[in-house]
Amino acid sequence: MNPLSWRREHRISWLAFSVAGALIGVLLAWLDSPYRRLCQSTISGERADCAQMLSLWLTHPSQYWQMAALCAVIPAVAFYGFQLMRRAA
Repeated sequence: MNPLSWRREHRISWLAFSVAGALIGVLLAWLDSPYRRLCQSTISGERADCAQMLSLWLTHPSQYWQMAALCAVIPAVAFYGFQLMRRAA
């Protein structure tokens, strides 16, 4: 079953699930990040600004791309599996 032959709404849903999974992966990577722990443990100064630390952390994709990719692939494969089961039924 070729995903390129799916209807447009199925392809858009597949993409939306993948993007949502990637965003969840970035969030999970941020929660485990040493940058977040540093801004949470600092009381004052520029390291206490978590928004600034998040923007600094986002400039280093090597720290979160693996989690984002994994969390994007899992819902994409699950969606594809559901489409296969639906097609077989």
